[in-house]
Amino acid sequence: MMSSIPLNTLAPHDPRCTVFNTCPKTLFHYTSIETLALILSTKTIRFNRLDRVLDHREAMTEDFSDAQTLVFASCWTSQSTESFALWNLYTKCKGVRIEMPTLMFKGRHDNHKVTTNDIYYEIMGADYEIVRRGKQYTGLSGSTVMGPTKMRYFEDPKDLEITCIKNVPEHPFYDVRELGTRKHAPWRFEEEVRFRLLATFGYSMNKDQALSPQSLKDSPVFTEFVDVEMDASALNNARIILGPTTSSEEHGIVESLCEKHATPISSHISKSLIKLR
Repeated sequence: MMSSIPLNTLAPHDPRCTVFNTCPKTLFHYTSIETLALILSTKTIRFNRLDRVLDHREAMTEDFSDAQTLVFASCWTSQSTESFALWNLYTKCKGVRIEMPTLMFKGRHDNHKVTTNDIYYEIMGADYEIVRRGKQYTGLSGSTVMGPTKMRYFEDPKDLEITCIKNVPEHPFYDVRELGTRKHAPWRFEEEVRFRLLATFGYSMNKDQALSPQSLKDSPVFTEFVDVEMDASALNNARIILGPTTSSEEHGIVESLCEKHATPISSHISKSLIKLR
């Protein structure tokens, strides 16, 4: 079931709303101080194309080559306890961990697509241009962020491959809305929650339309990232933890950034509880 309902009219644990019944109220992101500066100064979150992330198995399919270039993702964790593995993997223990409200994007309380399937959960927002060029120029823009979606982890790599062709009798079509929701089991330690943008309309009722492997080959996606605007109120409740090996000088830089761009965060900066020699 899917319908448009303002989230602030729903009670916690409403079975129609995956934000309330599957995701915590806040999420966490490990990143560099340089990226923090961009987030604070632009009030945006960057979504990177999945063929540019660490795991080369991202968005694998059985029937759609290069499908990973259709998906842009912002990756977070629901793990509230500090993780040395995540500190080391994404910041070399010198960056920051940002805690943000799960609903952080512009229009976060207005007319979301409420559904019991969080793969298709949609947050309505502004238009984000994603460019495809080639034999035929196609400029696509999406007005929805999909998520928050808890990643599914699989032991068998074959289970990572999503079937995009839906063989409805007489009307087979492509559906890529599930792309970027599965990862190999060794990544389970991340406890990842993901937001996605699709460089497409999500699905095509006609396999000969712009959404097809041949169309993607002829008109590849040129855009490498998309910056999505946060809601003006989202930073008011944000918190920052400094990495285990962050220097006093870097601590000062973070404090200055917060004072300049997001004053409410200034009183919510703390040091990591993980101590290294």
